[in-house]
Amino acid sequence: MVCVGSKAISPKGSRQNGFIDGDSDDSSPKKRGRKDKGEKPRKGGHGSRKGPSPGKPQHGKVKKQRRSDDGKKGKGRGKDRSGSSVVINPGDLKNHDALPSSNTSKPVQNILRKRVDPETAKYFMEISNLFDNKEIDLDERSTICANALEETRGKELELSTDAVISHTLQVLVEGCELEQLCTFLRNCIGYFPVIAMDKNGSHVVEAALKSLATHLEDETSRIMIEEILNKICKVVAADAANVMSSCYGSHVLRTLLCLCKGVPLESLQDFHTTKRSAVLAERLSCGTYQSGEHGPMNFENGFSDMFKSFVREMLHNAKADIANLRVDKNSSLVLQTALKLSSGDDNELHHVISILLGYDEDGNVEKRDYSERREEIVTLLEESAYSHLLEVIVEVAPEELRNSMLVGTLRGALFAISSHHCGNYVVQALISSVKTSDQVYRLVQLET
Repeated sequence: MVCVGSKAISPKGSRQNGFIDGDSDDSSPKKRGRKDKGEKPRKGGHGSRKGPSPGKPQHGKVKKQRRSDDGKKGKGRGKDRSGSSVVINPGDLKNHDALPSSNTSKPVQNILRKRVDPETAKYFMEISNLFDNKEIDLDERSTICANALEETRGKELELSTDAVISHTLQVLVEGCELEQLCTFLRNCIGYFPVIAMDKNGSHVVEAALKSLATHLEDETSRIMIEEILNKICKVVAADAANVMSSCYGSHVLRTLLCLCKGVPLESLQDFHTTKRSAVLAERLSCGTYQSGEHGPMNFENGFSDMFKSFVREMLHNAKADIANLRVDKNSSLVLQTALKLSSGDDNELHHVISILLGYDEDGNVEKRDYSERREEIVTLLEESAYSHLLEVIVEVAPEELRNSMLVGTLRGALFAISSHHCGNYVVQALISSVKTSDQVYRLVQLET
């Protein structure tokens, strides 16, 4: 039992059997916002959790919560309201974002998500009210978070994807100790992709990942963090095509990539997305915008080998869907992040760029004849997502690979591309990459 002032919140006397693992938290509405236009804002802010006092019956509240949770037409919501459970299909969590089935992707399976029982809902409502009323101090916060997270055991999936309780879970994962955080994530492993692709669950696991990042500088914590990250990466890579093409999963995956690479929390947004207006300003100021400025040498707290393996496994498992992933807005952002984080590692860039341009994984990319892909690439540049992706490829590509692309792929097509509202950014990137007179000559020769 945890005592807070004159109040006491004790764990529930008994747990119901048959629940599935999953959990998370946060109550700060401002952290719910997303930068990408394609992602819808999350409904049911922090204020929506206020309700009757802990001593009063919560039945009316629970019914209201069920309507808001399962009665929506949102992504990943079950339609069966008569039973005690909801069937979630990971592939349906993104609806219109769905990709054609891949022969290499993990088969989509139906997953049973139990509804949150009234007793559990009441317990987390009381926890939420404690944080809302600021009735706890810093010393008590960690203990309360640990006890509350313990109550999520076996129910992580339904609690993390609940529209109301997920807010509280986000607060809990941000306020608990590392050991409790890793335990929670470990219990979520089996359903991590499902939670990540859920409108509510994505906020929970992303908050948990960011909380992990705060411990990276502690050498004694790195073994524990590396262990849990390895498990998360494996299960996400197995269903990479679905996760990266989900508007919610895309955010989580980008955060996971940054965490594996050791990107500081304050720099996360630089790798999530880059405004083209900022890039253009850099170029007009006679500087060259290069993602390579954030080279591997600056990430001292990352797990380099894990990052490389994760990216390779993702691309391998999603290989059959690469053609679709390149032109999908959400997955393109993930691929751009992977490229930026690989900047400075020529071997990995050769491998990744080769796959993204439609070539096999083996062999030396710079020796290939890019002219065979010219028509396809020029056509795809009309797609905004692909234009962004190719722009990043040009920025981070090793010099010899970039020169091959200049001479092969874009010969005779530079003017047409520069006149296109999406493709012109790629031309800007090519011009910005010019550093020697020989490169200037090559660039001019493209249209002569």
